[in-house]
Amino acid sequence: MSAVWERFPQGGSLLLTALAIADHASDDGTRVYPAVDALAIKTRQSGRTIQRQLRELEAMGWLLLVRESSGKPGDTRDYRICPQWIRGETLPTVVATGDNLSPLQTGDKSEPEQAGRVTPEVGTGDTAMSPKPSITIKSEEQPSKAARGRAKARAHHPHTLPPGIPAEPWERWLEMRAEKKAWLTEGAFDLAISTLARLKGEGHSPADVLNQSTLCNWTGLFHVKPSFNRGTVGGNAAAVAEFVAQIEREHGEVEA
Repeated sequence: MSAVWERFPQGGSLLLTALAIADHASDDGTRVYPAVDALAIKTRQSGRTIQRQLRELEAMGWLLLVRESSGKPGDTRDYRICPQWIRGETLPTVVATGDNLSPLQTGDKSEPEQAGRVTPEVGTGDTAMSPKPSITIKSEEQPSKAARGRAKARAHHPHTLPPGIPAEPWERWLEMRAEKKAWLTEGAFDLAISTLARLKGEGHSPADVLNQSTLCNWTGLFHVKPSFNRGTVGGNAAAVAEFVAQIEREHGEVEA
């Protein structure tokens, strides 16, 4: 961590995040896999700011991605700090090549090829019909409405779920909230997780709590009602309507 204080090339909040990452790393700069939420808490910043800073640290070559997250709850990306930098050397020059960032090898005196530059072959004489190459754009298959809804929900809720919260019911609930434009703030995410933990302690399965709210189009999370039956209600519109009507008769209209 002392090397970060002495030699990190930038300051401000990016330096603060680099210090937090170095605090998680081994002495050789490996085994860096803190959760975004953990870095946000440690640096007193938002999760979105941490995600932006991680991309910035990768772009400057100080932080190297070793392994992508599997997407499973609790699994995070695995990084390492640039080994040349840890040895006291300067950061390697990073050249953008498509979607990847590749360090320019030492001793390479040639100019890096400009990313995305294409020199089309143009015929000469009578064969040159047009000085501009033609481009054919193929339309890609559009994702389904459900896939778009899940993608929108993930974009607005880039949180890491703690163990014990099922990912699929959680994503369906977020998708329903996304359709209502009821995005979870950082504070609302913490409250939702604590509510699920409390209800689980009272004997209510987190999956049933989430499925009940999704089924009834509720943005909140509540005790599982005795009349809720996944086998009977699921996929049956009439049963869903009767279930919601029964809850309203028993408990009054529930605020969605």
